[in-house]
Amino acid sequence: MATYLQRSATPWHALLFVLPMMLIYEIGTGGFDVPVTTTSVRVLATDDLAQAFGFFGATGRLMPPAAVIVLLLAMHLARKDDWRPGGATLLGMAGESAALALPLVVLGLVMANVMLVENVMLSGVVHGDDPDHTRALVLLSFGAGVYEELVFRLIAVPVLIMLLGDVLGLKPLAALVLAVTVSGLAFSLHHYRGDEAFAWSSFAFRALAGGYFGVLLHLRGFGVAAGTHAAYDLIVVLA
Repeated sequence: MATYLQRSATPWHALLFVLPMMLIYEIGTGGFDVPVTTTSVRVLATDDLAQAFGFFGATGRLMPPAAVIVLLLAMHLARKDDWRPGGATLLGMAGESAALALPLVVLGLVMANVMLVENVMLSGVVHGDDPDHTRALVLLSFGAGVYEELVFRLIAVPVLIMLLGDVLGLKPLAALVLAVTVSGLAFSLHHYRGDEAFAWSSFAFRALAGGYFGVLLHLRGFGVAAGTHAAYDLIVVLA
């Protein structure tokens, strides 16, 4: 019988776990128009995915969530895992994600102390007193958790490992470490595409956070990595 650690790392349970987050984000952003970033309440990774699909003639606002569903289902079918959902497993993943977000909170506070900067959310914005603004940031937290982990971890890390291992001939461990590092750096740079000015303090924190999520993806699967990302953002927004 599969253990919790085995079940929670499967693509099937990852899909069941992130589905509510995607629904909250997609339904919520359809009715909000609060300018949290220069692009409104949308995660830039979703726009990147939409543009990529548009290049092949596939258009539509729901293409990014469809990509998550199709990719995780394909991985599930390839692995031939059990289809039975585990409610206790999903609850455990929620608790685990919240617990795994705490080291990032501590890291952010320590870096803020050392570098004398304000601790910021991974998306590059901090919460305010306006209820509409805070609700918008909650939506952004769920969207960033799913879609940024999809682009920078679930897609980017395996592709980089394949290139580094199969093309450049690196050993598996070296390819994994380098892939996680590169994806973390790209993840950090991604946050400066709007109006936020580049700062070494926030860049370093986000790069470390990206590496942390990459390790979680490798050890605990996509669901826990996405949940931890969303949990961290939610803690910063609601604290």
